[in-house]
Amino acid sequence: MKYAVSLITILILTTLASAQELVPVYHFDKDKSYRYITDFKSDINQEMQGQTMNITSEGTLSYVVKLEEVLPNNNYRMNITVENAVVTVESPQGTQNLGKDLAGLKMGFVMKPNGAIVERDSIKASGNPFMAQIVKGLEQVFPEMPSEKISEGYEWTEEKIDTAEGGMTTSRKIEYSVTGVVENNGRKCLEISFKGEMEVNGTVTQGGMDLTVNGDGEVSGKMYYDYENNIISAFDMETVMDQLIQSPSNPQLRIPMLSNTTLKMELTTE
Repeated sequence: MKYAVSLITILILTTLASAQELVPVYHFDKDKSYRYITDFKSDINQEMQGQTMNITSEGTLSYVVKLEEVLPNNNYRMNITVENAVVTVESPQGTQNLGKDLAGLKMGFVMKPNGAIVERDSIKASGNPFMAQIVKGLEQVFPEMPSEKISEGYEWTEEKIDTAEGGMTTSRKIEYSVTGVVENNGRKCLEISFKGEMEVNGTVTQGGMDLTVNGDGEVSGKMYYDYENNIISAFDMETVMDQLIQSPSNPQLRIPMLSNTTLKMELTTE
């Protein structure tokens, strides 16, 4: 009996040790659909012509991720299809209910096994740039992971610069830390905390007017990597941004804007 107990203890310790030291890659079965639900809320305060305007947006999106094929170089060709989207925007102009035009929208991209995006389809979400921004964020369901073994206490830094089709550039420097092995959403996961800084710069066109956008902010949160199924189980994030919008043709037009956005994502079926 004493031998059996010792053997069980060794097996448990071995399992935990292997769970805490692994190469975090993603794996998908071609015949499976991976369904995620994302809840978000955004509070924006902006000043214009001496007046302060508050805009609150919140919503829920459900979408399905599928593997189309494994390419010869072992990268994955993926697609994300929006099942449903309900978004409510409250502003001084009233209430807007958005999202119906997103149902059925499909976006494809190619990613490496560690989550690095190497190719993406052009995004044609709707004439509303707010909705297009939400759709583009769906590809971040699988954050980029290190290509070496990680364990509790392991840290790494990600530095990236992304340029959107309209010319808006987003740069970020995020520090990640493996903080433990936990159960999340009924799954055995590595808990990974992250925090960092972001900058946005570029030009947007709104109402026929070209506007420059400059700003910076902070991002923090946690993600949960299901190491038995090689997939992200959940993701919690908060982003605070301080931006200034100006018109090159009208120097007197200056719009300071402070935003706070929280996002919670969860894998519901597989």
